[in-house]
Amino acid sequence: MVDLVGGHPRHRTRPGSHAGDYIEWLTIKDQAQAVLDDVEHIRTHPLVPKSIPVYGFIYDVRSGNLIEVDGAKEMGAAALFAVPPTRA
Repeated sequence: MVDLVGGHPRHRTRPGSHAGDYIEWLTIKDQAQAVLDDVEHIRTHPLVPKSIPVYGFIYDVRSGNLIEVDGAKEMGAAALFAVPPTRA
């Protein structure tokens, strides 16, 4: 919560930087779905070989752990019989 003086965040009563007062932070409402969307986007990109697996995790900033997103491993699995790219 921002303490306001005169109704404007620039006049906060608490110390600290005002740098973030006017930033639209664009938070992600559903992190797991965002990861699944990203895995699908990467998996289907024409420049990513089908033989390369794509994984999806969420980083927990409090614990430092990576949390595997359910379904991401299956969605990003490498094709079993993918033909590796050839060099000309």
